[in-house]
Amino acid sequence: MALTAAGLGTWRWDIRSDLETRDAGLNRILGLPPVPSTQPLRDFLDRIHPEDLGAFLEALDRAARTRGIHETEFRIVRPDGAVRWLRNRGKVVLGSDGHAAALTGALMDVTDLHRAEEARAQLGAIFESSEDAICTKALDGTVTAWNAASERTFGFTAAEVVGRVFSVPAPPGRRDEGPPAVAAVLRGERVRPFETERLHKDGRRIAVSVSISAIRDAGGRISGVALIARDITDRRRAEEALRISEERFRLATEAINGLIYDWDPVSGRVERSQGLLSLLGYWPEEVQGDVDWWRRQIHPDDAERAAQEILGAVAGAGSSFQAEFRLRHRDGNWVHVWDKGLIVRDAQGKAVRVVGSTLDVSERRRSQVALEKTHRELQEALEAKDRFLATLSHELRTPLTPVLAVVSGLAADPRLAPFAGELAMIQRNVELEARLIDDLLDLTRISRGKLELHRREIDARRVIEHALATAQRDLAAKGLRLDERLAAEEHRVWADAPRLTQVFWNLLSNAVKFTPPGGTVTVESRIEGDSAGSRELVVAVHDTGIGIEPEVLSRIFDAFEQTDRRITRRFGGLGLGLAVSRAIVELHGGRLTAASEGRGSGASFTVHLPLGAVQEDLDETATWFSRPRPAAPAPAAGPERPLRILLVEDHEDTAEAMADLLRLMGHEVTVAGSVATALAAAGDGHGRLDLVVSDLGLPDGSGQDLMRELTRLYGLRGIALSGYGMEEDVRRSQEAGFLRHLTKPVDLQMLKAAIRQVAGGQG
Repeated sequence: MALTAAGLGTWRWDIRSDLETRDAGLNRILGLPPVPSTQPLRDFLDRIHPEDLGAFLEALDRAARTRGIHETEFRIVRPDGAVRWLRNRGKVVLGSDGHAAALTGALMDVTDLHRAEEARAQLGAIFESSEDAICTKALDGTVTAWNAASERTFGFTAAEVVGRVFSVPAPPGRRDEGPPAVAAVLRGERVRPFETERLHKDGRRIAVSVSISAIRDAGGRISGVALIARDITDRRRAEEALRISEERFRLATEAINGLIYDWDPVSGRVERSQGLLSLLGYWPEEVQGDVDWWRRQIHPDDAERAAQEILGAVAGAGSSFQAEFRLRHRDGNWVHVWDKGLIVRDAQGKAVRVVGSTLDVSERRRSQVALEKTHRELQEALEAKDRFLATLSHELRTPLTPVLAVVSGLAADPRLAPFAGELAMIQRNVELEARLIDDLLDLTRISRGKLELHRREIDARRVIEHALATAQRDLAAKGLRLDERLAAEEHRVWADAPRLTQVFWNLLSNAVKFTPPGGTVTVESRIEGDSAGSRELVVAVHDTGIGIEPEVLSRIFDAFEQTDRRITRRFGGLGLGLAVSRAIVELHGGRLTAASEGRGSGASFTVHLPLGAVQEDLDETATWFSRPRPAAPAPAAGPERPLRILLVEDHEDTAEAMADLLRLMGHEVTVAGSVATALAAAGDGHGRLDLVVSDLGLPDGSGQDLMRELTRLYGLRGIALSGYGMEEDVRRSQEAGFLRHLTKPVDLQMLKAAIRQVAGGQG
């Protein structure tokens, strides 16, 4: 009974039977009915906090092995979720065989002790970390505590003062307010904080704000005092500096284009300089010297914001504020002003003075408005330029579509097999022309830093050979010798073949352009590896042309950059080719470098591309000069079968060529040239059409509007054709219901794949 009343409990664990016996006191501590009980040890272990269970078991095991005393502190979790700290002490009971037969122990609830220790630790941390000097004293004046801030403030260490009757000395000739204030506190009186001066250990005078409060024991009796001192020396110096500078302040008001004021936030009174006349047209003497008059002059649209910025800073803890707003001039006009104030606070942090200036910034504001207008006009001009370039690009791409469609159809005719090489050459150059239009005219895409890649595993040697075939005519026309040194093995890379062709053609084109007649252009390739097992394809284009000066090499890949104006006038070009080429190579995970020994020494451009498996960190649509996202897997294609296709195209040549191409693939084609005729054709063929392939720019509406109607009425699937290929264009097509968006001119294989994909339900 006595143990229970004292918050104690006992237990015994029989090792052989694994049964644990508790008294009523222990069950009370555990939050269980206060009666003795016997149960498996696991019941007790499950009540121990998981973080403490290991240490408890280790203590029991150590005691059983050493036959000694076991002591530990741990937490238990009561059924209601409450956590209590227990202190355990026990011993081992030996059996007749001399081995440990049981363990016994006594437990005491020490939760309140732990909480008290935590509270003391927190108070100690606050005491030591405080920026204010804190000192505690006993009734006889003996110092009992002295924190680090006290040592920093007054220079005396804790070792010098703790345990002694000590007070920080006052300066000679100054009355020490401390002893009377302490005596009043010890009498139970409340003493308001006061400001005074003390001497630092090194003799310096320190201005401090002092607060004194009583320390009481558990019975409520005063057992000592606590003194808190805050160093206000810097604030005093600031106030003194303000006082000394008031004359300068007065003189300065005459020299600025605005107003200087001195505001008392407590009374609301404001003293204003003569600058009020030049600022708002009033003499200071003829207006009310308070804040209310000033508030009435603020523009209604600015009043709330100005009040928040100024009054909010004064009411808060800020030391200054600044705000820009409009004030009404005496003549009725509005003056843009910039107001900046310095806030002076007392020991309690209350604002007691605000000194500031209000400057006329109307001219600066007018300049800012003009600049913003110019910026808007520039943005509008840039947007108009982007729209023009996008439209121009569309108009240039559209005529290429029927050419590519006809060539694709001719290439599929077995009777024209002898001309397969020539047809392939035409097709390659049409595709390359489309890519050049993208790079040279669609500057919107370039300025946004986007290039699209459609990658697959290819033999880069074939790409190099295609580029060489394209450049052969220019080489011959200029009388240049081609030195071809391509490695024998295949150059398997994961790449966009037309884009790589564009890179190599561009490098060859530059070599031809800048090499005089009779010179040599060398193209070589090799496979290189390193000790880590990485392998890369290296393709270099060397020429014996005019060379590149050293100061130009560092910016040779910048857009619109050429060596100098004379080169531009002589050879032409926009300076985009190398910038685009480097972006393409880097998006393939490679790099493009340039080298030259100077003017007249020729130049070398070298492409490095990684070989091997598909690189998962390269995306089909990648971003210039940034790390691309992981590539998504290619969608599976649907079955190859004849389809009933509605082709909607208002460009007659394109419609005719595309229809012939689709029929050559084995599909049944119905052609429409507008939204109206397309809807009519779909109505006539209701239940028979499988797919719609539609241009987006139609004479009586848009392809998106048509697709929405065909989806709503007949549930048709669709493929969009357009000369516009920006991300926004693709998004609009998808939102309208198109499952694929192809950019003109359309590649035959890409069109076939899109038809299989959409018809197979993989859109």
